[in-house]
Amino acid sequence: MFPSLRFVRLPCLALTLAACGDPEVVTIAQGDAGEPGATPRGRVQVVDGRLVTDRGSPLRGVALEADLGVDFAPYTAPEAARPVLREFFERLTRDVGLNTFAINLEGWDVEAGSRAAFADVLVEESARAGAYLLLGPGSGPIRDGKGGSGWFDPAVVSGFWSFYAGRYASEPHVIYQVQKVPERTCDELWSGDAIALERSVHGIIRAQAPDTHIVMFSFASTPTVAGFGENVEALSDLLEWRNASVGFHAHDDCVPIDEVTRYERDAGDGRSIALLVTELPPNDWQANLVALEAAEIGWMHYHWIELDPDFSTFRAAHEQAGATWCPDFGTWPMNAETCAP
Repeated sequence: MFPSLRFVRLPCLALTLAACGDPEVVTIAQGDAGEPGATPRGRVQVVDGRLVTDRGSPLRGVALEADLGVDFAPYTAPEAARPVLREFFERLTRDVGLNTFAINLEGWDVEAGSRAAFADVLVEESARAGAYLLLGPGSGPIRDGKGGSGWFDPAVVSGFWSFYAGRYASEPHVIYQVQKVPERTCDELWSGDAIALERSVHGIIRAQAPDTHIVMFSFASTPTVAGFGENVEALSDLLEWRNASVGFHAHDDCVPIDEVTRYERDAGDGRSIALLVTELPPNDWQANLVALEAAEIGWMHYHWIELDPDFSTFRAAHEQAGATWCPDFGTWPMNAETCAP
């Protein structure tokens, strides 16, 4: 059985900036594939409008909403959790063909930096296994008129990044996300406060982490052409999209996934804005995942591990859906030593 992160039980646990820090291109020979941890991962890059790893592969992974107060015991004794986390990351990269773990680490209900020791272990163990770590805050639990999807507190988000942005700036496998779904609008320009959050947090991060990739927005569902264009335009005087991408949940509440083919993604100089799906639908994810693979857009699963912490059905579900890809390591769904990303 795949080690459960969500329900783990362990003994002893009861600024202005333009094109700052373009990522260095790291070339890794095909023969280096298949063995995680042999060398540190290079930073992700935006190449021809695609957000790719140092091997040229899209980010593919699973996401955990730790900000919602889930029963996730390792917070208080992260060193005791290290063996379970090590096994989790090794199986993530070797057994199920994934290369990324996304976590919304903290919300409004905890002090910024209160889970730093746990985050340190995540950073270390993901690096050891050859995985990328997508890190950011969430909206927190719904309580006392706070929290929930589409809610944010600028002071909380700024406090989070003032603490964490510099802490992992030198870790090439760590990627930052401003906040998960600070606003639910998907068909028009976000509110002035939400746009101001994106701009201010971008400045906080870049002042401390000039080379770290930043995922902006995190739309609650696939945005319309207008929703995508108006929001991107609201930030285009601030960044050139060389080391940033647009995140969104690939839910069909607003428009179906094929809307992405109609986005105006030209960023100038022949470059295109990169996209990343930060959450697939919890259940009917199959068609959207296949479409994203065809478009070479990375994705994070919500079904695994939020709804199902056991990966025993992962392979069969993806084979039944007709989904396949060249992994960074391992032999499923293809052999990493012989396939091309």
